[in-house]
Amino acid sequence: MTTKNQYKNFQFNSSNKKDKKEYFSGIKAFFSDERFHKTSGLFLLLLSVYLFFSFSSYLFTWKYDLSIIDGKPISFVFNGEESNIQNWLGKFGAYTAHKFLKVWYGLASYVFVFITFIIGFKALFNYELIPIKKTLKVSFISLHLDLHFSRICI
Repeated sequence: MTTKNQYKNFQFNSSNKKDKKEYFSGIKAFFSDERFHKTSGLFLLLLSVYLFFSFSSYLFTWKYDLSIIDGKPISFVFNGEESNIQNWLGKFGAYTAHKFLKVWYGLASYVFVFITFIIGFKALFNYELIPIKKTLKVSFISLHLDLHFSRICI
């Protein structure tokens, strides 16, 4: 009488591995889809235009908006109260520009406008204006150096 090895033909969680492969292939297909590239590219281009106008407007209207926005939480933008905001993009534009230009990065915030434009253009039109990796490296290094230098001077 011979005993049969019952573990010889046993496969551990074979159906589970197939499910994970199918799941990740679906995610990969979503991110490699041309519609996703076009949509995200358009979103990034619109974001760069929004940031550009918000920041540029803040450079001219910061004296009027500073007393209204300074120290307020984000709920201030959505509370529905009427405010005399001079920023071209309203309360949300003034709040965004105030956070970027006054609180966080200063004029170096225009780096984000540039980066979102370059990446959005590449995603939407599938054409590189300038090398993206090199641009990201130089931009973030300059942003870091600007932050470091501004803290030394203060």
